[in-house]
Amino acid sequence: MEAGLHGEEERIYGDKAYGSAERQAEAEARGVEWCVSRKAVRGQELDETNQGFNQESHRIRARVEPPKAKAHRPFESRPHPRSRGASF
Repeated sequence: MEAGLHGEEERIYGDKAYGSAERQAEAEARGVEWCVSRKAVRGQELDETNQGFNQESHRIRARVEPPKAKAHRPFESRPHPRSRGASF
C-alpha cells in the first residue's frame, strides 16, 4: 500500500485487506483521513454504523477506480476479454 502513496494525501481509501491499526495510526498522525473499509470481528456481524461507513467509502471508490484502471491501459480500445466473458 505504501508504494501507491505520494505523501500529500488527504484521504486514503482501500480494501479491508489494507486495514491495520498500525497503518491507521500512522496515517492519522500525518493528518490523513483513514477511509479504509471496516472489518467485522471473526464470527460477528458488522454493526450498522460501520456498514454505513463502508457503503459511503465504496460509493467514492466506485467512481475513482474505473477511470484509474483505464488510464493504466491507454491504448486498449476494447474492454478486457475477461470482463466480457469472451471465449477463446
